[in-house]
Amino acid sequence: RIAALERSEQEHRRVEEELRASESRYRFLFEAHGAPIAVFDKEGIFLVANPVSASNFGLEASDLIGTSIRTLFPDKADVLLERHRRKP
Repeated sequence: RIAALERSEQEHRRVEEELRASESRYRFLFEAHGAPIAVFDKEGIFLVANPVSASNFGLEASDLIGTSIRTLFPDKADVLLERHRRKP
């Protein structure tokens, strides 16, 4: 029984390490991509943005997080949010 628990714990650690590696690869691709990439919620608040996306607004990515799309696109925000809401 102890051996089974040890194997289970080893498997858990292995899966966690694979997840960390996968997240690291994803983060690198997201951060290094040459095109702007940003995600915002249904209310239009930026949740994450890569440096290219933020620099398009003259901001750092960390400054864009938590900003409303209404601040950046006051005239287009409703249209953009409606498109976003229609996506599954």
